[in-house]
Amino acid sequence: METEITHPLFGYSVSYRRILEVQARLLSRVINGELKEYPAFIRR
Repeated sequence: METEITHPLFGYSVSYRRILEVQARLLSRVINGELKEYPAFIRR
């Protein structure tokens, strides 16, 4: 969870733990109508 990677959408270095927070916030913005589409995080 502490391993750091570059977030593909934002381009900055974050841990997997922080990615979970960021993705939850993005999902909440979609639900509230602030964003039209959910930008999914996909790690290959």
